[in-house]
Amino acid sequence: MISKVKSIMLRLFNPDNQYSVLAKNRLADHEFKYEICVIANGNIPTFQLSILEPLVNQAGQQKANVHLITESAIKKRGGVGSWFAAYLKVNNVTHVIFCRYSGMYYQELLSHCSLNRVPTLYCIDDDLLNVPRELGEDKYLFHNSPARLESVKSLLNQVDLVYCSNSRLRDKLHENGVSRQIEILRVFSAGKVLKEPELRLPAKIGYMGYDHEHDLKLVLPALVLLLQKHRHLSFELFGKISKPPELDQFGDRVRCIPCESNYSDFMSRLVGLQWDIGICPLVNTAFNNVKNNNKWVEYTSAGIAVVASKSNVYDECFRGNCGVWANQDKWFESLESLICCKTKRYTLVSKAQKKLMKEYTHSEQREQLCFLLDLCVHKCSLINSKPV
Repeated sequence: MISKVKSIMLRLFNPDNQYSVLAKNRLADHEFKYEICVIANGNIPTFQLSILEPLVNQAGQQKANVHLITESAIKKRGGVGSWFAAYLKVNNVTHVIFCRYSGMYYQELLSHCSLNRVPTLYCIDDDLLNVPRELGEDKYLFHNSPARLESVKSLLNQVDLVYCSNSRLRDKLHENGVSRQIEILRVFSAGKVLKEPELRLPAKIGYMGYDHEHDLKLVLPALVLLLQKHRHLSFELFGKISKPPELDQFGDRVRCIPCESNYSDFMSRLVGLQWDIGICPLVNTAFNNVKNNNKWVEYTSAGIAVVASKSNVYDECFRGNCGVWANQDKWFESLESLICCKTKRYTLVSKAQKKLMKEYTHSEQREQLCFLLDLCVHKCSLINSKPV
């Protein structure tokens, strides 16, 4: 499905094409209620996880046609001109979703949407107005450039509706001066059981992440001790985090796996790694405290037991013995409790997967998202009906 979205994007922004080629590229033979244009900095995970997966990629449950327009594609067109107005009309676009967008031309995009009475939403799952330096200098400078901060602030305060990943982030956005109505998508990250747990002695611990070296430092002392004590153990990093030098002593027992940009490929690779335990270390910062529980959903889907820093990020999904807390200096004890008891790990994953299938389903995520899309139409009509 993602390849089809990309083909739409490539044809749309081919400078040799005329507007006639903007005719709808249906992903099925019948009409859909929603024709959605997503504007994002790139083909980012949030777009794939929280928009494409629930609306398009669930077999037999497709609810929408979803078109992706990236910041680079807009730049290649030389900005926003008559092509965007034509695109909205020819495709009968019902909604435009700015997914974590912080790029240029936001005002022109909003103006065309307003003129064509197309409802607009902003989808956000991090505090993009306060990205800390700890995430890396490049990411810090990127998100904190005055132009990008202004883009995010303006969009959050001008779209018809904002939706975010949890109540903590909603409250933070209001504190930052966002005046627009903000709704919560309770199931912002949904999953399904891709691999059931096996009753075996845990042998592999893993961590997936992007630019979170400062979080990984929390658990490094415990990992070193565990790898020294349990010779059968191995540790893997999946993503963009470099191997810490503290782990060099363990040779090929510590492995780095490159990230996968396609979400379906990412989940398939995660399942194939066959981790027994997945870690979620989080430094106690304002930025981390408004993050979502995506890692628990993804680890649980892949049959992996979850050990996390004590944080309100995982409060809800850990209830009912569906995860193990690791307070500050308790990482060693928390991890070893699973390593030394295969039954405990098996039971924990089984309970977590039952919760996943009951409370974090794609069907519920899709239902909530469709409700917000309909609510946004109502909000847009109210805004446009006000006298000038």
